[in-house]
Amino acid sequence: MAPTLVEKLDRAAAWIAHADALLITAGAGTGVESGLPAFRGRRGLWKVYSALKHLNMDFSRISTEKAMRTAPRLAWGFYGHLLQRFRQTNPHAGFQILLRRAGRMKINDIPACPRCGHVARPNMLLFDDYHWIKSTFAAQRGHWRQWCARVKHPAMVELGASKAFPTVRHFTEVTGRRIIRINPHHDRITYNQSVGMAGSTLDMLQLLDARLQTGGDAQTQQHPSAGKSSNHATR
Repeated sequence: MAPTLVEKLDRAAAWIAHADALLITAGAGTGVESGLPAFRGRRGLWKVYSALKHLNMDFSRISTEKAMRTAPRLAWGFYGHLLQRFRQTNPHAGFQILLRRAGRMKINDIPACPRCGHVARPNMLLFDDYHWIKSTFAAQRGHWRQWCARVKHPAMVELGASKAFPTVRHFTEVTGRRIIRINPHHDRITYNQSVGMAGSTLDMLQLLDARLQTGGDAQTQQHPSAGKSSNHATR
């Protein structure tokens, strides 16, 4: 028999309450709940940005190392538009819950490398990218490993991670223990010491926060889905 949402909330709240660290992983679905367009779909970010819409070019084609070299103004325009949308969007209350627990960009010209003068690029791994400089990532990974060595009983919360490009989901599963996966459609997780909760990020975080504050089931029972079991059992 699959556990009910109340039982899952009890388990997740206990993990967080006794954790000495909280690690959050999140996909684009978390931003969609705050009003941002998704990367994909009929109203994806690439269709909201008119320059890409007219060219019928999706984000996977503009987010490439080649696009940065051959069409830098278009590529940087897309990332500028993306940053502007992020800065104009107010995060939903779930972000404040996580914080409690644990300028718009204007492109006047294409950024240039201060050393060689060639067109600069974001320091992120793009599609088909053979020129990414890994030094910053290596330093960040070093800090990450030091952090992992310091904490003893972390709880890991994954929010709205897509299965289309399952990078976040894979990172969560190979990294975490006591994993709490929140996803409206793809909450299934079969790892030991894991719970999957089907619902929006905001709804589930509010229920979980109420559970942590009260330690009882009074507030979770008030939510219409609190007594319902997820369609996916966890093991």
